[in-house]
Amino acid sequence: MNPFSDSVREYDLDGEHQVDIVMMPGESVAFDMRNPGSGGYEFSGATFNPDVLKLEYFRILKPDSGMAGDFGRWRLEFKALDVGDDVITIHIKRPFEEQRDPYKIIAVKVTTEGEPFFEW
Repeated sequence: MNPFSDSVREYDLDGEHQVDIVMMPGESVAFDMRNPGSGGYEFSGATFNPDVLKLEYFRILKPDSGMAGDFGRWRLEFKALDVGDDVITIHIKRPFEEQRDPYKIIAVKVTTEGEPFFEW
């Protein structure tokens, strides 16, 4: 996470399967992760409670390394709408399979209390 990048907190989820975060209502957060296309997987949606969180956008970033097996990155940005607990599950699947697998799991607590929130 780079707390000094801009007003949106960013998390690089490479090497992480599950993370826990705390947010305030109105705050946005971005998740950046490797596209697992080298394993034959594709994005198969994200599940979350739309009463607590809103998906602001989803982008597929093209690979920039020029290396075989680099399928780029995915970036998802969510905004906290209301106080509550939620779990964002980012799903993947192979095109020939029906079964969706959880690729990343983010437990979110949206609160007005809790972690020390800083205002500048």
